[in-house]
Amino acid sequence: MDEYYLNSSKIVSHHESIPPSLWCLFDVGELKVVNHDAHSRALLSVQVTELVDGVFIGYTLNHAVGDGTSLWLFVKALSKIFMNQINDNNIINFDKPVFKPVFSDGYGPILKLPYLDSSKFIVRHEANPELRARVFRFSAELIAKLKAQANEKCDTTISSFQALSAFTWISITRARNQPYDSNTSCWIVADTRPTRPALITKPLWELCE
Repeated sequence: MDEYYLNSSKIVSHHESIPPSLWCLFDVGELKVVNHDAHSRALLSVQVTELVDGVFIGYTLNHAVGDGTSLWLFVKALSKIFMNQINDNNIINFDKPVFKPVFSDGYGPILKLPYLDSSKFIVRHEANPELRARVFRFSAELIAKLKAQANEKCDTTISSFQALSAFTWISITRARNQPYDSNTSCWIVADTRPTRPALITKPLWELCE
């Protein structure tokens, strides 16, 4: 357990750039690793840091063994244990974990790549020191307003997520200040488990039975 002279308010209440001190709360630092690094680094890392007024638990999970949903199930289960005294009179119900791996027909569990040198198929990106990571928080009222505005302009039904994604995309495009005739793109990845029919033929929760 490491100890830093930080308090919880400095971590959760920032409204601008993510403070550099945040990365020291994770075992892998600035997360400059890729899945292939699991050959020599931990698959799951948990660093507990004692703050001035609390404890910060930093988790890092290699995507070769799990995804964000799996990690979140683990964090929620651990949180329930911390908040409850487990005994015969207090049974905690946990969400069903996902253990069964999924492979396409004719593939896995061992995938053979036509390379001997890992540098031939791994691309590492060095962080641009001029770029800053930020966290944006959207209240329920603001998201409802964005949804209402989007549905006023469209003939179809726009969900809250679609409205927020469109707002984010428009903001990013404007900030790039590119020529009007140029091509640009924006990737938003959020829970892609059931959306890859080539790899997954049915929802994962059915594969765990």
